Amino acid sequence: MEDIWQVNNSFTMGDWSLKAELAADRPAAISITNEVTGTAFSYGHQAPTINGVPYQRQQENSSVLYDYVRGAMQVQESADKPVQTTRAVR
Repeated sequence: MEDIWQVNNSFTMGDWSLKAELAADRPAAISITNEVTGTAFSYGHQAPTINGVPYQRQQENSSVLYDYVRGAMQVQESADKPVQTTRAVR
């Protein structure tokens, strides 16, 4: 097993880098990248960098995955669905 290096909210494990917002008083965010394959995952409000270019999210606070899909690197973006209540608040 390779060493895990930590500096503040950033972790490095081999070819992988992980940055997470760990403070409870700040909005949640996580970014995971692989320096060798170019694979990237991002959740939060900041624009992830894909191929050196900031990617503008189509939806606020969406999850963005940049990875091989059917042999080609593609961006896939998904947003959480809003909570659906089953009863009215009185």
